[in-house]
Amino acid sequence: MISFSKPQVPKDHYYRGYDNKERWMDYWYQIDAVLNTGKERVLEDLRKMGLNVTTVDIDPELSPDYCCSVTELHKIFKPKSFDVSLCAEVLEHIPFECFPKSLNELNFVTKE
Repeated sequence: MISFSKPQVPKDHYYRGYDNKERWMDYWYQIDAVLNTGKERVLEDLRKMGLNVTTVDIDPELSPDYCCSVTELHKIFKPKSFDVSLCAEVLEHIPFECFPKSLNELNFVTKE
């Protein structure tokens, strides 16, 4: 079994020109899609929009609410814990072999 539990880039990677105009537009579309679901409990960082948000990351230096891999959500959360899960800028970084497991884990913690 392949484990995916280590950050692939240093923390400062995300603060040196990473968030360019195009990336912010991607964020906007992702956030808009979540807001349009009308749900309130979301697995991602949308607190400023008035949502009850829980954050997860494999890198403890980013100060997530929970530190774990997307392949291990069942170890922390009960089934259907969230109305919506927004997994942005994550799946493209995991090994291909972990992709099905990651989707299953997201499905496990998400109601719809």
